[in-house]
Amino acid sequence: MSEFNINNVEREIQNWIFGYLSVPSEHYGGNKPCPFAAKAWLEARVTVTIGGPEMVQQIVTNWSDSYDLRIVAVDPKLSWPKIEEYCEAFNAGLVGRDLVLIPFVPDEMEPGDPAAEETEWGQVIDDIYPMIFVQRLSKVNEFSRLLEGRGYYDKTSERFKKYVADRRESEVKHARIKEDHGQEKEDEGQDAAPTDGAVQKGRRRKSKA
Repeated sequence: MSEFNINNVEREIQNWIFGYLSVPSEHYGGNKPCPFAAKAWLEARVTVTIGGPEMVQQIVTNWSDSYDLRIVAVDPKLSWPKIEEYCEAFNAGLVGRDLVLIPFVPDEMEPGDPAAEETEWGQVIDDIYPMIFVQRLSKVNEFSRLLEGRGYYDKTSERFKKYVADRRESEVKHARIKEDHGQEKEDEGQDAAPTDGAVQKGRRRKSKA
């Protein structure tokens, strides 16, 4: 086994993509765990960096659609407790930017697909380590709905299904708020538009009713 550094992390993630994420799994209804990962990797639309909260913030601040996925691998020696809670809190503010943080914390993950064991797909590094994926929220939800129609979630836990549903709902709620806010702006613009004085007064009276 090898030490934790960027070269080995990239090698290990590549093994994970082609040795596990791109192989059909019974746990996911005969679908590949992530049927889109290999294409994005081969097209150089995935980046891998090592870091912590500052790196995540930097990626979010400087997001570019030149990439589909930005992966932050967290050094196992770094003290960063409650990564999942961090991502959940951060996501509340990211929905308006159509971004989402997806935590991958091995010690906190539920038992799932047996084929996900590191020894099955080509582990490179001795230690296990957390990762945070930064992606477009709308794209994640779009692909999620596509996979749902293929039975992808049928054997997953209720907790995971709820997580997926909540992630989708966050996008829907934000769209409703944005639409309502846009309507308010439109109404305000109509009220402020130059009109005949009598009509303008009539609008004001109506708005108070």
